[in-house]
Amino acid sequence: MTTTLEDHLAARRAHQDAVGQKLCEILNLIEQGQADGLYPDGLTAELAQVRLLAMVNAKVLCAPEPEPEEEPEAPAEPEA
Repeated sequence: MTTTLEDHLAARRAHQDAVGQKLCEILNLIEQGQADGLYPDGLTAELAQVRLLAMVNAKVLCAPEPEPEEEPEAPAEPEA
């Protein structure tokens, strides 16, 4: 990869991490509101949607990156 592409991908990962962290903060706020008894009849429809979207996207954005696959080494040639 070129340095420019590597820099771009690193900046993109950092941005996605920041977005993932904000989603986790939103989830914590919603959970805290529920724990404080602000929604005794359940979350409002809007908050339930926000919670669902935040949960799904946080899992995607916070998922660890897959390890790069290593090429298998060629088998050694048998000696005659």
